Amino acid sequence: AVIYVAFFMLFLYFSAFMVEAIASALVIQQNHLANQGVLSTEIAIAGLIGALISMAYAKIFKVLKDFTPVVAVACGAIGFVICSKASNMIIFFVGLLFMMVANLIIPYVYDTILSDVDSSISNLIISIAQVCNNLGAFASPYVISAISHVTHLSTPADQMVISACILAIIAIVFIFMALSRKKTAKAN
Repeated sequence: AVIYVAFFMLFLYFSAFMVEAIASALVIQQNHLANQGVLSTEIAIAGLIGALISMAYAKIFKVLKDFTPVVAVACGAIGFVICSKASNMIIFFVGLLFMMVANLIIPYVYDTILSDVDSSISNLIISIAQVCNNLGAFASPYVISAISHVTHLSTPADQMVISACILAIIAIVFIFMALSRKKTAKAN
């Protein structure tokens, strides 16, 4: 069951996270931020820093253990809110940096699902996880649009807030999973 939940969390994560790529320029325009031309540079630098953070996953996991994805997606949610409310490009960049921390969910989920399956099917499991990633990215505009219609939150900044809410839901799911793992570890 943990594997299926992990797959669904990947789907939701990519559904939410694609808003960063799709709506960033629109949020900057909506918020009338100066120096809009630096957006691509900010995204590139934040992406590189995000890659460095992901490379530090093992060390971060040693500290946070099963709460790693909780902290990661909570940071991502905070990043989306910061970007949606940014009054200048520096604050927007800070929001992007917070968003990039959320990428730690990916190695955590892969680590989790691979530790719960027989090695003979690990390639299949990784393939299914990648399908969930891609489906989430593909479905992102549809998921965000559907939620936007239901909530009447339709501006690009609103879409970032919706993404933050999705990430908050993912964090709550991972809290329950971490507590469950902690309880199981104590029982053993």
